[in-house]
Amino acid sequence: DIRFARQDPAFERVRDLSERNEAFYRTFVSPWVRALTTPWSAAMLETLHPMRTSRYLLSEGFMPWMRDVRWLAEQVAAA
Repeated sequence: DIRFARQDPAFERVRDLSERNEAFYRTFVSPWVRALTTPWSAAMLETLHPMRTSRYLLSEGFMPWMRDVRWLAEQVAAA
């Protein structure tokens, strides 16, 4: 937490709203998320994350023809 000498009323309103949102989430949402989450669903969400899928779908393990793209990139880099 950063302390400032003068607190603007707008910052106080934002802090209050943030604390209320956190309390609401902790009270009503978090118990449901914890109850419904399983190790399998967590693994699936991790696997299906867009940053992972984009790299997996363009990998040589998933698409063997990507070896040709790597070879082509090496040829272009050499020239």
